[in-house]
Amino acid sequence: MLRVAEKNSGSIHLQADGEALLRPQLSLLWRCYLHGSDPNTGLIIDTNTACKIKGQFWVGIPTLVWPDGVDEVASDWLRTLVVDYGVATSSAREYAKIIRPFLRFCKRYRRAWQSVDDEFLILWREHLRRSKEISTGRVNASLKTIFAFYRWAEENRHIRFQVGIYVENELPATQAHIVFPISAKRSYTKGRHGRVFGGWMTPGFYPFFVDSWVKAKNF
Repeated sequence: MLRVAEKNSGSIHLQADGEALLRPQLSLLWRCYLHGSDPNTGLIIDTNTACKIKGQFWVGIPTLVWPDGVDEVASDWLRTLVVDYGVATSSAREYAKIIRPFLRFCKRYRRAWQSVDDEFLILWREHLRRSKEISTGRVNASLKTIFAFYRWAEENRHIRFQVGIYVENELPATQAHIVFPISAKRSYTKGRHGRVFGGWMTPGFYPFFVDSWVKAKNF
């Protein structure tokens, strides 16, 4: 869990799992104010050599910060990707760049991230597609990353029974007929030597033929 331990005009101190302080050498929030930028867009701050987790130093882990402090859950997810899953810090930063505008979108609509459902994800999808005119591939990449974040949050009990990543015998009797706010469907991929791996994915992806259809329509 990441949390703000101290803030001042010279530095931002973040604590990771009670084991270390993450100290960006410059206060990016302060610089943001000085240069007239809008901090409400959210800042991505990388850890430096002062970050020590599980006995090792970790440099470059992205941390998402809003004007009222660290986004604890999103930053914890990014840290987990790097420290526990072995994701490169450069890749984690790309994920941070995807999750940040979505969470900003939630704030814009005064929607708590914990209350997001399929309908809101479709709203986000259409915002990217129609307002931002983003390609199908990038829209789907955004949805895939956001779903991965919510799946992790569900698996780590930041939210409960919000994402439908359960088979029937995994649910308690009281939740047997629940309709999950964020639906999920099983997906399977074949690896080396024909081994099949199961997982979960959001059913909200755009089919890739949409790009061709839109181009033909606008021709």
